[in-house]
Amino acid sequence: MRDRVQPCCRIIRQKLPDDLQFRAVENLGKKFAGLVALENANFEIKPGIVTGLIGPNGAGKSTLINSVSGVVPPSTGRVLIDGQDVASLAVHAVPGAGLARTFQNIRLFKNLTVIENVTVAASALKAGGEDPAARALTVLSEVGLAEFADRLAGTLSYGAQRRLEIARALALKPRYLLLDEPAAGMNPAETEELMHVLDRIRTKYRLGLLVVEHDLKLIMRLCDVVVVLNKGQQIAIGTPAEIQANPDVIEAYIGRRRSTAQARNAPVGTPVLPSGAPGLHKPA
Repeated sequence: MRDRVQPCCRIIRQKLPDDLQFRAVENLGKKFAGLVALENANFEIKPGIVTGLIGPNGAGKSTLINSVSGVVPPSTGRVLIDGQDVASLAVHAVPGAGLARTFQNIRLFKNLTVIENVTVAASALKAGGEDPAARALTVLSEVGLAEFADRLAGTLSYGAQRRLEIARALALKPRYLLLDEPAAGMNPAETEELMHVLDRIRTKYRLGLLVVEHDLKLIMRLCDVVVVLNKGQQIAIGTPAEIQANPDVIEAYIGRRRSTAQARNAPVGTPVLPSGAPGLHKPA
C-alpha cells in the first residue's frame, strides 16, 4: 500500500538566516456578513518559542487560527512569514511558506496505516530525494508512534491519534506549527505525554508553536508567551505569570464581580487562574 501513496503537489521552500525568521500577525481582523469576529490581533511567533492562544468560548480563537493558516482569508491585516505576506495564499500553498497545522477534530485517514497517513504528507515535500516513508518513520519516532507504524490509524487510542496528527504536520518540515486544541478529550496521562512531545520537538527543531487550548494548566506550563482574546479583541499578551495576574483576563474568564471577590479574599500574590504544576521547561 505504501508504494501507492502519491503526492498531490510538491512543496519547495528556501532556507533563510535565523535572524530573519519569524511569523507576525499584524492588525488581523475578520468579518462575517458584518459581524466582527476578530479585530486588530497583533503578536509574533518566533522559532523555538511556544505561544499560547486562550480565551473564553466565542472569543475568536478559531477565527484567528483559521485566518493565520489560510483556511479563512482575513478581512483586514497581514500574516507575515519571514517578511512575506501569506494571508492571500491558497490553503494548499501555505505549507510551502513553512506553516503546518492540526485541527480541533481529528482528520486522519482511518483506513490507512499509521505510516501511510504520515507518508501522504511527506510525499508533498520536495526534500532532495529523501524517501517519504523514511521521513514518515522519523517523525513517528518523534511522537512515540514508531512501534505502531503498520497499524490502521483508526485502531489507535484517542491520544495516539492526536499525536499522529502532529506527526503528519511535522512531516512537512514546518518552521511554524499551529495546534488547535491538541489536548481536547485527553486524559491527564495523555496530556502529560503530549506536553513532553511538544516541548521536545520545539527545542529539537526550533519550531515556533502556536497552541490554541482550553486547558489553562497546559498553557501555563508549556508556553513562553500567552495571547488572550475576548469577544474578538486581543486583551492581553505576556508571560504565563503576567497573564495569571492580569485583571482583564481574570474578568474575561470569571466575570467582574467574581474576580473582584476572589482578588479580595485571596492571599497576596495568589493567581486566580490555574497555574498547573511547576514549569515544564525553561523559555528558549
